[in-house]
Amino acid sequence: MSGPTTITLAGQTFEIQPLNLGQIEKIVDAIGDAGRITTKGSFDYALSIISAALAVSGRADLTPEALRGMMIRADEMRAAQDIVLRHSGLAPSGEAQPPAAGA
Repeated sequence: MSGPTTITLAGQTFEIQPLNLGQIEKIVDAIGDAGRITTKGSFDYALSIISAALAVSGRADLTPEALRGMMIRADEMRAAQDIVLRHSGLAPSGEAQPPAAGA
């Protein structure tokens, strides 16, 4: 099992703990929910998986709505999304992409 990793949002560093299967399932559920109930595509997808990973790492206060209120740069959000997907084993390094529209 890998150790903790970090993501940076709005210039603040947050630690993401190693994830067990149940926690990975929550992230997979968040990915599915973002694809089903939103039309904003990759933005909501990224917020959902970042928020889910933060929640299972003890930061349930950082909901997608709370993240929207932070001054997060686009490059930080993309990097955080990629880190979370790789850290959870949901995407190989360099291949973290949101699902295609209508998928």
